[in-house]
Amino acid sequence: MMQRFIFLLAILLNLLENINGLPFNFTHRANLTVYVDGQNRGDLAIGLYGHEAPKAVMNFLSQCESRKEHKNLENILKLNLTDIENKFSFTNKAIYKMFDTHMQFGDYFSEKNNWKGNVTIFGGSYYSEINDYETEIGALAQERLEENGHVGSEYTIFLKKASFDGRQSLWHVFGVVYQNLDLLKYLFYTASENDGTPQRSVKIMNCKITQYK
Repeated sequence: MMQRFIFLLAILLNLLENINGLPFNFTHRANLTVYVDGQNRGDLAIGLYGHEAPKAVMNFLSQCESRKEHKNLENILKLNLTDIENKFSFTNKAIYKMFDTHMQFGDYFSEKNNWKGNVTIFGGSYYSEINDYETEIGALAQERLEENGHVGSEYTIFLKKASFDGRQSLWHVFGVVYQNLDLLKYLFYTASENDGTPQRSVKIMNCKITQYK
């Protein structure tokens, strides 16, 4: 009986180690609550790779919860967030681009601010970390600027697998949606065929950090 229990436990642990083809070695987890046309469509549960991408994860976490929660984050991230001007949160803001491969939210790069990437906890854009995570469905990533490899506070979630060319990829993956992939499939049908403007109103109404490691 005990041997059978150990065998079943080993199978379960093996399943948990690989979701979407990506290792299950999260350092942090967060839930993004998504609204479509004013209706709550559920949470995207995201796991973050803090060992491989500490800068991207810290920046994402600092913008996940509202400003009133930054005090708690200061202790965890060992940062004085009150000294960072124009603190930015992507909650209660639109997912402003919805393509058939991915959706984008956050603080976008623009020519207006000389491609600086606007607000990060590092005082502007920063050189992207590099790892081997691929752009599978559900991958949470940042798009590198081709001219200098920098990233900012614009985030991308992939709605289906996209092309990936290893460490030279345009995309830096630092997390993955590990629960409620059906919601991603639903969001796929709000994608625009033209300029990426969503066909419906899609918002991230809340972001709640659920695990610190």
